[in-house]
Amino acid sequence: MNPAPDPNRSSSPDLAWSKQSLYVGVSQTETGTAPEKLTTPRRRVQPSDEGLHSQHGTPTSVKTTEADLAAITELLTAVTATALFSKATHAACQGISQWMEAAQVYLFWRQHDQQPLDLVGQLDPSQPPTGDERMMLAAAAEEAAILGGVCDSQASQRRQRVGMMAIDQFVSAGQMKRCMTVCLRQAPSAIQQLASDSNSTGRVPSGVIVICYDRIMAEQQVSRIVNALDAASLHLFHALETVQRLQPPRWIRWLQQNGLNSRPLRSKLLLGGVVLAALVLLWPTTYHAPVRCELQPFQRGFVAAPVDAPLDRALVRPGESVKAGQVLAKISGRELKMELAGKKAELHRIRQEQKGELARHQIAESKLKQLAADRLQSEIDLIDYRLSQLEIRSPIDGIVVSGDWKRSEGTPLKRGETLFEVAPLDRFNLQIKINEADLRQVHKGMSVSLRLESMPQQIIESSIERIHPKAELHQSQNVFLADALLVNESQLLRPGMQGSGSVACEKHALGWNLFHKAYYKLLWWLGW
Repeated sequence: MNPAPDPNRSSSPDLAWSKQSLYVGVSQTETGTAPEKLTTPRRRVQPSDEGLHSQHGTPTSVKTTEADLAAITELLTAVTATALFSKATHAACQGISQWMEAAQVYLFWRQHDQQPLDLVGQLDPSQPPTGDERMMLAAAAEEAAILGGVCDSQASQRRQRVGMMAIDQFVSAGQMKRCMTVCLRQAPSAIQQLASDSNSTGRVPSGVIVICYDRIMAEQQVSRIVNALDAASLHLFHALETVQRLQPPRWIRWLQQNGLNSRPLRSKLLLGGVVLAALVLLWPTTYHAPVRCELQPFQRGFVAAPVDAPLDRALVRPGESVKAGQVLAKISGRELKMELAGKKAELHRIRQEQKGELARHQIAESKLKQLAADRLQSEIDLIDYRLSQLEIRSPIDGIVVSGDWKRSEGTPLKRGETLFEVAPLDRFNLQIKINEADLRQVHKGMSVSLRLESMPQQIIESSIERIHPKAELHQSQNVFLADALLVNESQLLRPGMQGSGSVACEKHALGWNLFHKAYYKLLWWLGW
């Protein structure tokens, strides 16, 4: 055992122990008087000597020696000397093994009581327990956590061995002489305070130390070990809990465990990372200009009212597919028919008058009547033509894009008023909206990849055929429109669908692709 360090030295500001408090407990024990206030709260303890502790666990006869106090101080110093919890647990196992002259030491830990205990440290990490041995060891640790305090597998009193079935099974299977366990947990008063605190998560860590012996021990030595373990348990718990709470992030722990945390090596790694990042940023990659798109009909067929007449009946609605020549609506011809009947009656009268003029040999008057009859015949022919146009038909195959007149039947129509818009479904004009900042990078013939919002799983490929020379305002931003042809092979595309994608432009350095817009904005902000 190395010489004890300075007793006034504290290796961590968060540790709830001091050597002075340990000496207070010792002096009160040596004088035989009951301690007024113990720094280490006593929990349930099962010592091997019945006279070692009173009913409440207060030592009455066995003394904690100066060597034990020095060993406790050295143990806590070794545990808190490292920033890694794994090294702290290994140091705790080594320190306890040297202090207690034990053959093997295991340390279990968990973050809260709802978790199972996990083996986090042992004296010889190269030979971890496996199979049934590990299962029995874990069961013994869980049993020790339930019992609390210090447990001894060779306790002489029957009442001290209640509930130690898993510990006895582990001792028998391992063919060891003795096994002691000590529970590491917060003081009961602190646990109650955490439970009553509304801001606390209620998760209190705890641990168990399993100490194995392969030799027979004297009862006086066992009593000293039990008393020393009980005195050190709370301080060791605080030391381990502090190290775990304050340990660095996982990536720093990985560097430390692999010996990559030295200053020269860190400098080399940093320099290598900078060089690698520079090479990556200089690597030429294709710049993809982000764009928005909308499907527009490749060809538009507008159907207008041929005459001034009321709408008789609408036969289609927007979204319906139609064929060329299919009747879309019918216009009422009642007024035209009445007008036609009047014109025909007047024509008949004029022809009769013309015959009378010819009978009287009034040639001039007869020619005037002939001219009036020809005029009326032209008007009759025009009315007949209009009557033949009362059925409004689709000019092309496609889909009705606009024009819902189902609820407007009987509405008077004006000649030339648009009734329907029909667009073909086999091809679409892909209208691409290019950001003004990317206009210099986008040229005719560049490929564009898009995803429609209605079909995000399908990638649409096309190429730019034309870029409009004038900018347009779209969502408070200046954009330039570009056209691309899109063939509707799946027949699932519809006019008005929108999506987003990118235009594959020329290659630039990756750094330019990522930061050129921010760079130009900075120059503009600085006025350069």
